[in-house]
Amino acid sequence: MRLFRKLCPLALVLFALPAAAGNLVGTWAGSFSCRLEDAGGRSTERQQQSTLLISQPGGPGSSPLRLTIDGIQYSGSIVPAAGDPTRRGVGAFVACGTSDTEGLGAFSEIELIRWSVDAAGRGSIRKGGVFVTNGLLVGACTGGWRRTSTADPGIGACP
Repeated sequence: MRLFRKLCPLALVLFALPAAAGNLVGTWAGSFSCRLEDAGGRSTERQQQSTLLISQPGGPGSSPLRLTIDGIQYSGSIVPAAGDPTRRGVGAFVACGTSDTEGLGAFSEIELIRWSVDAAGRGSIRKGGVFVTNGLLVGACTGGWRRTSTADPGIGACP
């Protein structure tokens, strides 16, 4: 009984700690498309070959993300799924330089993702998000990527 009393508080602390998120580090290949609307009307743009690069500055399995999509830099965070925290989850990221001003031409973008990875290094990411260039353009995008490499591309913090 004494052992139980000693281990019980330890078990409560261990189970209360947040689970490690998945390892999303690497290079991902995929595509995306965006529905756009501006003063000239509606249109659609497709990026058939897209490259997503991800670094996790806290190390693989940590929550913070630094990433680029076809050279455009973002920062964000992931949250592990309750039932399978190292293999599945969600996240969000914003474009570096995203503005909260109301001025004409100011740019803002946010993306939401669902991710899954396995122990062999395979993985997939699906995204959906929106952007606005104030007074000029609004867009909504969806897309997806599959991991092609687990090497860390070494993405730095937003400039």
